[in-house]
Amino acid sequence: MRVEDTQLRGLLRDEKLCSALRDPKLQALIESIVTGVDPTSGAQVGRLAALEASRKGNPKFSEFADSVLVGIGVCQRHKDGRVEFVAHRAK
Repeated sequence: MRVEDTQLRGLLRDEKLCSALRDPKLQALIESIVTGVDPTSGAQVGRLAALEASRKGNPKFSEFADSVLVGIGVCQRHKDGRVEFVAHRAK
């Protein structure tokens, strides 16, 4: 999936996300995901596996990732807090 410029601009208007991105720990975690390193084991596992491990093992990062997905419009957040991909909504 490619994130469009309009979606990125929307994220930049979200002060909470921008503030989170200033956190050196979050920056390091994102760097490990981009390089495909599992943040808990340090093993080279690939980007998707590193992302999944980060979401599973770090609730704060999981919430950040959910907020990004909602912010770019590929997910919706329900009143109960669940986040669901828009394309996979039950009709």
